[in-house]
Amino acid sequence: MGRPKQESAGLFARSLSRIVRRELGDRNMSRTKLAELMGKSEPYVRARINDQTDFTLNDLENIARAFDIAPIELLRHAEIEAPSNVTPMRTPNWAEADMRKVAKSDSSANELDSDRE
Repeated sequence: MGRPKQESAGLFARSLSRIVRRELGDRNMSRTKLAELMGKSEPYVRARINDQTDFTLNDLENIARAFDIAPIELLRHAEIEAPSNVTPMRTPNWAEADMRKVAKSDSSANELDSDRE
């Protein structure tokens, strides 16, 4: 039966592949070396870098490891490279979310203290 035909890379994947190609050039690293570091074949990596197919989340993790950077950095740069017609998502305020957790935790602890009295 064979594999289903894979569509070409989407907008975000194309932006990410530009970042990866630039990073390869900046590091004087070949696609073959990147493939080796990712544990993938060169044709596998080439298909993604040449926008023939999308990256997987595992690919992102492996590329980041090969470049010795955090995966989120690849995503941040790809987001910056996205065309202007792409609507950006609201960036979560993680510090605010953490403060809400702390406040909730503190109020639960205060309730326990008042129950003991």
